[in-house]
Amino acid sequence: MKFPTILRGLGQKSYWWLRGHDLFQKSLNRKLHFEDLRKSEALLAEAERVGQIGCWEHDLVTGQDVWSANLCRMLSVDPTKTKLSEELFWELLHPDDREGVRTVIEGGMKFAHDYEYQSRFILPEGRQRTFYTWGKPILGPDNQVIKRMGVTQDISVRVEAERSLMESEERYRDLVESSHDLICTHDLTGRVLSMNELPARLLGNRPEELIGRCIPDQLPGGGARIQFEEYVERIKRDGFANGLMALMTRSGERRVWEYQNTLRTEGVSAPLVRGMAHDVTEKIKAQTALRESTARLQALVNSIDQVAFEFDADGTFLDIWTTDESLLFLPREKLLGQRVSDVVRNDLASVYEDIFKRVLESGKGEDLEYSLRVMGRERWFLGRATPIVAPDGTYKSICMLARDITDRKQSEKSLSLFRALIDQSNDAIEVVDPNTFRFLDVNQKACSDVGYTREEILLMSVYDIDPTVDAAARARVTEALKHSGSIIRESIHRRKDGSTFPVEININLVQLDKTYVVTVARDITERKQADNVLHQKDATIRSLFHIAQTLTKTLELDAILEHLNYESMMLIGAEGSSAGILSAKEFTCDSFFDRSGPKKKGITWPPDAGLLGWVLKNKRTYLTNDAAHDPLIPPEIHNPLALRSVLCVPVLGNQEEVIAFFALHNKRGGDFRPSDVETVEGISKVASIAIQNALTYQRTCRAEEDLRVLSAQLINMQDEERRRIALELHEGLAQDLAALRLSLGHLKRKTAKDENGVASIINESLKLNDNLIQQVRAMSYTLHPPHLQEVGLPLAITSYAHEFSERSGIEVLVRADLPKDISHFPRGCEITIFRIIQECLSNVYRHAHSHIATVSVLFQNEHLILEVADRGWGMGAASKTGTESHHPLGIGIASMRERVKQMHGTFLIESVVGQGVTVRVVLPVAIPVSKEARNQ
Repeated sequence: MKFPTILRGLGQKSYWWLRGHDLFQKSLNRKLHFEDLRKSEALLAEAERVGQIGCWEHDLVTGQDVWSANLCRMLSVDPTKTKLSEELFWELLHPDDREGVRTVIEGGMKFAHDYEYQSRFILPEGRQRTFYTWGKPILGPDNQVIKRMGVTQDISVRVEAERSLMESEERYRDLVESSHDLICTHDLTGRVLSMNELPARLLGNRPEELIGRCIPDQLPGGGARIQFEEYVERIKRDGFANGLMALMTRSGERRVWEYQNTLRTEGVSAPLVRGMAHDVTEKIKAQTALRESTARLQALVNSIDQVAFEFDADGTFLDIWTTDESLLFLPREKLLGQRVSDVVRNDLASVYEDIFKRVLESGKGEDLEYSLRVMGRERWFLGRATPIVAPDGTYKSICMLARDITDRKQSEKSLSLFRALIDQSNDAIEVVDPNTFRFLDVNQKACSDVGYTREEILLMSVYDIDPTVDAAARARVTEALKHSGSIIRESIHRRKDGSTFPVEININLVQLDKTYVVTVARDITERKQADNVLHQKDATIRSLFHIAQTLTKTLELDAILEHLNYESMMLIGAEGSSAGILSAKEFTCDSFFDRSGPKKKGITWPPDAGLLGWVLKNKRTYLTNDAAHDPLIPPEIHNPLALRSVLCVPVLGNQEEVIAFFALHNKRGGDFRPSDVETVEGISKVASIAIQNALTYQRTCRAEEDLRVLSAQLINMQDEERRRIALELHEGLAQDLAALRLSLGHLKRKTAKDENGVASIINESLKLNDNLIQQVRAMSYTLHPPHLQEVGLPLAITSYAHEFSERSGIEVLVRADLPKDISHFPRGCEITIFRIIQECLSNVYRHAHSHIATVSVLFQNEHLILEVADRGWGMGAASKTGTESHHPLGIGIASMRERVKQMHGTFLIESVVGQGVTVRVVLPVAIPVSKEARNQ
């Protein structure tokens, strides 16, 4: 291969490349021609070092390789440690270059001509170097190649420089050719010497069509040449010129270019102008449009209460338009030129940056709500960020219109709070179309009540959830709303699962932008249940009250137990019942009830056995719904009664002791329930009062009977004692006084003629004796009236009244209206009447201050009636007049009352102040008796 061919194959080489090749060839020739001249080795070695050249030789016969010292250094091979061989050469050669180098060497060996190649080597330390090698085959006597030898030069630095230079040139060329700016040269006459491609195409030409043409020919208007001559004069004078120049395109369009040109006079044969121009046609149009747009925007801003901002892509304030600078959080002059991130808080700045980025990328506007402190208070704004289209069709800036929505936010906050309150309401709130009855809005409670979502309900109407509403009901509701504006009604709502529940609905007609129906529905299930329970409780209480009235209206224990059986059985709904009393030793039960009515059986139980023993011990109600298997109920009890269930209730006394019981058995239609226990325990408390009253009444009756017997005995003993004392006074003291009077009379006769005063003493003694006889007689008569037995009650009363009048001076009027055929009444009645007359007249004498008294005795309808009356001061007069009574009031009255009670009569006192006192006694007298029967 010839050198020019290799050169063409390698491509265009620089000047230094040719110089290097010449050096290589001369060095090789010098070695070939002066091989034997070893004296030049030092010079050759130095030349190799300076020129980064290394020599080599490969003997094809012996296979021996000889590398110069500099080549070894170039390849970083130490010949003392590493054997120089062809294998080492191929190992150091870059794997990607081995095939090409092998082809070149084999070609040179085959055709016995020189060869050269450029290849890369990877040195032992890993560095990569680029070497240029020139080789020559050596022929033997038989014209066969016996060896090859050559020179290798390290061209790594040059290759890298050439690569960088080529890249730089390529970048510069690409920059110039791809630039939309005009880069050209022209002479002082305006003839274009060079220019880049894109600006020429913008003018509708190719560069070669414009090169050589004069610039004034491209200028529009008649004064173009004068304008150009002025430009040339400026650039000659100043060495540079800038300004605007209008050029005409091939299509006749006028384009404006902004130029900045300089004059070059050095290094060139003739002065030339280096021109750089930028097409500002669109910019000028944009500026014109911007001015017009700005004017329109300013007019728009002046007509609205908004703020208009212009930002660049980095969020810098480019311009601000507003008619109310109080809406700005900083003065306008402090905002212009500042980035958003520098003047607002970090969280809001990041929001701005994100929105600006999205708007510029998508080309679509976005809304932004934000708050800022303006004029010392927090204010809310709604901004609309919109990208601004640049002349090149891209988005490079943003316009944002912001308006103050503080009032709206406050309203929304209030509305949100109101909505939250509505949704948290315990009542369902629904807004209904009055024409279609379709739901327009509902709160959360309305959704949860019926089990639908809000979206589902808004597709429904009232008919879907209220089965009671039909056309007629709708007409009634509509008519009522027209008249009153609101109504309250109870209805039923149906859930999504089909179940229903009662509601109370407050329906109101509301007039806003149009007419709405607003309903407030309250689930009244619990209220209905409570009403039912209340009604049941009320019925139970009424029943208990009825039972209480029934049980407490009698004091007969047997009647109470029968009522208790019947009322509890009817109230609870049992088939039968029983009740009994706890005595000292046993439970006694003789009151039974079943379907056929009350029964008397007289059964007793020991207090420590069976069901009643459990109730007595625990003092609690016993309930069983399986009486057949209950260990507390023996077969001899549950078999005859066919017991299925039993409810046994203790009746407790004041000390929480068991005093009685009642039991219900076999509830109709099912088992006894806990509510039945509550009811019967209420009955037990009522029964406790009635039974304790009856037991107390029994004890009281017995005590009264005992007291009556004792009182009768005491009165009889008192009367007997009075009779005995009266008899002793009459038979003893009276007789002695009579004998004494006889003796004094005899003594008086004996001393009748004495004048020494003995007669007067005897007379005084006689008088005193007569008084004593009279007092003893009166006392004896008072203690036991003898006429009562001898002459009967009427004459005894009349006789006693006459004697009382004589002693007291009080007139006593006696009226005895008794049958003439009845001479005597029972002795007890006569004594009682006589003693009461004695006591009454004695009270008249001591307390009444009356001059007259009346005694009336009648016999009517087998009753003996006594009335004793006076016309004195009355029983309360003494305290009113200040007169003090020394006689204890009430003892005589109590005695009279007790005597009447013993005779089963009635005793009544009537007193009127200033008019006197009337005592009325009525004693039952079945059959008047003879004197003999009376005495018995």
